[in-house]
Amino acid sequence: MGRVRPSRRVRRDGLDLHAAPGPRTSEDAPANGTARNGAGSPKRSSGGRPARNPTGDGSGPRGHRRSRDEGQGAAGDDGRGPRPQRDSKGHGALPANERSAQGYPRASRRGRAKRARRGVAGDGRADKKIARGAASGNPGRPTAAPDQRHAQRFGRHEQDARQRHGNAPKNAAAGRRRAVKRRAKAAVDTILRRDYIREMRLPRRWLCRAALAALCLGFAAPLVHARAGGGHSYSGGSSGGGFSGGRSSYSGGSSSRRSSGPDFLTLYLLWASRNPLIGFPLTLFLLYLFFVAGQQGHSRHVGSTIRRGVEAQASHLREAGFEKIRARDPAFDEAAFLRRVKNGFLKTQEAWSRQDMRAVRAFLSDGVFERFRIYLEMQKALGFRNAMEGVSVLASAVIQAESDPHFDTLHVRIDAAATDYDVSLEGRKVLRNEMKRQEPFTEIWSFLRRPGAKTLAKPGLIEGSCPNCGSPLEIADSAKCGACDSWVNSGEYDWVLAEITQACEWKPLRTGAPIPGLADLAPGDPALNAQFLEDRASVAFWRWQIAHWEESAASLAGVAVGAVTAALLDSQKTDRALYKNAAVGGVDALAFEAGEPMDRAHVQVRWSAEKYRVVDGEAEPDGQAVCCHVFIFGRKHGVKTDARSGLRSARCPSCGAPPSERTQAACEYCSAPFNDGSRDWTLLEITPRGRWRMPAMASSAARPSPAAPSAAAARSSWDGPMSPGDALAVLVAGMVMDGVIEQREVDFARSYARKNSIPEKRIEALVASARAGKLEVPRPSGPQQAVDYMRGLIDMSFADGTVSNAELRTLLAFGERMRLPPAQVKLMVNTERSRLYQEAKAALKRPTA
Repeated sequence: MGRVRPSRRVRRDGLDLHAAPGPRTSEDAPANGTARNGAGSPKRSSGGRPARNPTGDGSGPRGHRRSRDEGQGAAGDDGRGPRPQRDSKGHGALPANERSAQGYPRASRRGRAKRARRGVAGDGRADKKIARGAASGNPGRPTAAPDQRHAQRFGRHEQDARQRHGNAPKNAAAGRRRAVKRRAKAAVDTILRRDYIREMRLPRRWLCRAALAALCLGFAAPLVHARAGGGHSYSGGSSGGGFSGGRSSYSGGSSSRRSSGPDFLTLYLLWASRNPLIGFPLTLFLLYLFFVAGQQGHSRHVGSTIRRGVEAQASHLREAGFEKIRARDPAFDEAAFLRRVKNGFLKTQEAWSRQDMRAVRAFLSDGVFERFRIYLEMQKALGFRNAMEGVSVLASAVIQAESDPHFDTLHVRIDAAATDYDVSLEGRKVLRNEMKRQEPFTEIWSFLRRPGAKTLAKPGLIEGSCPNCGSPLEIADSAKCGACDSWVNSGEYDWVLAEITQACEWKPLRTGAPIPGLADLAPGDPALNAQFLEDRASVAFWRWQIAHWEESAASLAGVAVGAVTAALLDSQKTDRALYKNAAVGGVDALAFEAGEPMDRAHVQVRWSAEKYRVVDGEAEPDGQAVCCHVFIFGRKHGVKTDARSGLRSARCPSCGAPPSERTQAACEYCSAPFNDGSRDWTLLEITPRGRWRMPAMASSAARPSPAAPSAAAARSSWDGPMSPGDALAVLVAGMVMDGVIEQREVDFARSYARKNSIPEKRIEALVASARAGKLEVPRPSGPQQAVDYMRGLIDMSFADGTVSNAELRTLLAFGERMRLPPAQVKLMVNTERSRLYQEAKAALKRPTA
């Protein structure tokens, strides 16, 4: 065993109690007047300290315990007998019990516990050590039996501990709280002393606030160890008895000893009071950290609530749309519909790669078919074919469902992957993506059908069968069944694909707001609907695009009046521009206007493309164009919409026959004109969105009130939710208003593009065009439009529930370039956050279906 540690009472008033061993006499008595009587109990004389063991039997917690069967010693000595001799290592040669009886200093508590464990364990290490000592000629110290030694050294200690715990006060927790309060009060009094205040030169009111906060924390310190919800009342390790397993003294563990000591907060306050120059600033810094952490936690909670609320709102709207559709069509099944959409998607990609859309013409609306046809004509003119190989649908889901008196609408998000590359028409040379890497892409497909259509129990348009008579469809361009003469793509019998939008260009529609002016025309034309007009605008837009390529207005002859064609020709003479890879972000009806001699309809088209400028017969790249135009249509007052026409927007309004050429201005069968407005809507004007003004409403009921924004404000204008692509283009355009694009702004634009699934090549093209000064983006013409732009950007920034610091800095920089004060921008952000937060909480409280 190791060396026995001496007792903690090693010195008293200059006297070494552990001096060299030997007999002691009365001459060795301490000089302070402390002596021992014949019984061995200490007495206190003047100027001395009281002995810690008044009984003299060594039974105190720190006294030198004597053997219970040993006498008091002879008179005239110190009551402990002669001191035992020590060897060179300080060990005695007597047994442990005899050494203890003769007064040899008792081992420390740690040493006694260590020896007790070894003795109780019975591992034989002590016996082996004695045997080794005997073999070497040094028998060492004999060791008492383990059980006897444990009883001698720990029996009395355990008994004393039980007695102490049993006599503890029941209100120990209250006593600890009072002690913490006293310590905190003393710390506060020390901190608030005027000399410290003058020395640190800090405002006294801030010191008072910090001291009050620290004092409140000090009051709450004893409750820190309590379990949330009151579960601490049932702990098996609490002190004070109770259900402690039958032993009320220890009550299941050492938690009473741990909780009775000073906690960390108290020690910190004491340290801060003694070192105010360091402790007080550190306390203020810690309080600031607590405040910032609380603010961040609240911000994360608000962002999470907004994000979950937006998802809940979309789910409620989708379920509400499904309920309306099922009310008309109880056999509707979403899973079966998605399977049909997947089949139609794969067939469309295959037809596109072959540059022949006749196989899918039956379920394409006139607007979508016109888009495909013009795209393919442009590809053939440029001498290449876009091939899509290895197409696979990764996921599909209905993200929005709508139902109104005219059409049912389902918007389907399709996540797919394919090998997309360009090849020459001869098929010998790959022009793009030579490595033929497979890339993922996401599109939103919008399907429409008339309210009277029902779910088919037989193959329909997507499967290549007539939904009316069931005959196989052999369709070229007319979308007419040869067996029953039904116009199958009108939406009257089955779902029809009405629009394809890239995910980065699509934005959810806010339904429920009426379109201004529609109520004025509805009584005289009950079949009038926005969907037909939007498809008509899509046809006019794509014919306007091909007219730029052909440098001729002939393609517009069947949909526009002479003024539009003349304006196009005039613009081509001064500045000829071409647009490649145009993508439509949305087509929305803004307003209707009743008047004489023509009623008017205003439709907005958001689109983007690669711009080229023709110089000396050669097309040169001229940057990126992100545009928004308003197509204004007119129709003679009193003309009514044919309820059977559905989505047949490129047909003869008189007999329904399709034109054999898009350059036709009249029907070759009935000679009815297409573009005079006598039977259908015709294009009167194309104007940029920034120059367009909302027409005066004929009825005051159609005018939007401040509390209820109109559809034009809620669905289409820049103060509504922008698409991610539009928002990115506006941000990049705002970066170059001062002539310089900083790298941090470019990095933010790239991260924003990645977050919103915008292709990397799109952001690179936008930044390059902006640096070259060739980025064409609508700019606000006044303060109100600048505010509208900012609202649209803020609404888009809250798509993920929160506005990050980087996004806020970008918004502030954009507002500064738009001459909007930072305080106004921050107020708009906070107002939008509060509105979205309240709407999200209301949406989360609604029961789910």
